[in-house]
Amino acid sequence: MKKLTKTLLREKESLLDRLDDKREDVKDRINELNERMSALYSEVEDAVIDYNEALAEVRAFVSRVTEKMKTHFDTLSPDSPKSDAYSEMLTRWEDFVPDDIEVEAPSEVDLPEMDDVQQEFEGLPEEPTSED
Repeated sequence: MKKLTKTLLREKESLLDRLDDKREDVKDRINELNERMSALYSEVEDAVIDYNEALAEVRAFVSRVTEKMKTHFDTLSPDSPKSDAYSEMLTRWEDFVPDDIEVEAPSEVDLPEMDDVQQEFEGLPEEPTSED
């Protein structure tokens, strides 16, 4: 074959159009995915804030309880049979200090490199180049 026939050229052009349409579809879907992830992450952030506020209330409660326990513990005689058990209980309450949680934002999905394939396919020679 000396060069691509008109039929092959039309088919190539049709394939280029199809590639272009599908490339745009991939870009649109990835952009939509990134937008949805961003919106969902915003909801996750709100939930994390709410959870951390609940944790702050738990920490405040634990602090109030341990203060009351210390006051009561101070009234116990060191020789009291309950002293060791109460001391252990107080230590466990004092050691309970839950940390706030963090959730990192997901990375955006990058667009794959698709332009090079289309340009390379489009640039394939349709007939031999003359050698002078």
